[in-house]
Amino acid sequence: MNLWRLDIDEDMYKLSSLTKEMITYAENLFDVFLPVEYLQILSIQNGGYLLHDTYSSNSSIEIQIDHLLGIGRNIGILDTPYFQEEWNLPKGLILIGGDGHEWVALDYRYCRTSPPIVYINSEEETITTIAASFNEFLTNLNEPKDTILKLTESYSSDQNFYHQVDELMKHGTPISIDQFFSKTISTNKIHIKYMVDKMWRHPNPKVQFYLMLYLSECAEGNNQGMIDDDDLHKMLIDIKHSKNNEAKELAEYSLDVFYKRNNGFRI
Repeated sequence: MNLWRLDIDEDMYKLSSLTKEMITYAENLFDVFLPVEYLQILSIQNGGYLLHDTYSSNSSIEIQIDHLLGIGRNIGILDTPYFQEEWNLPKGLILIGGDGHEWVALDYRYCRTSPPIVYINSEEETITTIAASFNEFLTNLNEPKDTILKLTESYSSDQNFYHQVDELMKHGTPISIDQFFSKTISTNKIHIKYMVDKMWRHPNPKVQFYLMLYLSECAEGNNQGMIDDDDLHKMLIDIKHSKNNEAKELAEYSLDVFYKRNNGFRI
């Protein structure tokens, strides 16, 4: 099973290669034995964005998880104690994915080996078992049901493009929106601006993070002026207050870059 996305140049979740010493340290820290399947996957790549970003099972549970945390600090499972305190999460969990409001975790509250997998909704304060084992969790990772819309020759029609984007915004997952946008940025300014506006206003804050990967380049003066500085500044100011911490931090950084490029001028 090919688990990792290989089309992302700078994968923020990809950590340094896994070593036996790192495994021993993590297991001693948490006083558990990590799942063999989890360690096997991390031996190939120590964390990163997932190729299949939707977990679904026969019990009709469907959860979006676009990354898997590796063993390490600064976006790794060793950050679990920090997030447990920040989000008031119970002890005995090891977070393997999520962004604060929602998490996926190994549940060691009642065992030291072979943990079930749980989904945590911090806002609703619920913890739900979604798989009996990590292997079962892997087996049920799939591509989103909304198969990614592909750019074809008919895509050249503005009306067809707008329809595809509107449908994607209604039914697409954040990662499928990002993949479609990655193809859109090689087209024309009108199409790019239309999709940027839709992503900016999308109700799922994770979409704003994917948008920020593009806007951060614009803030540096790249992307050949595809986004006007007035519009760029407005979006950065807004996303700086995003519920997605990654989008928020990237927007704050991009604003600093933007101001330096404009000699400190606040538009």
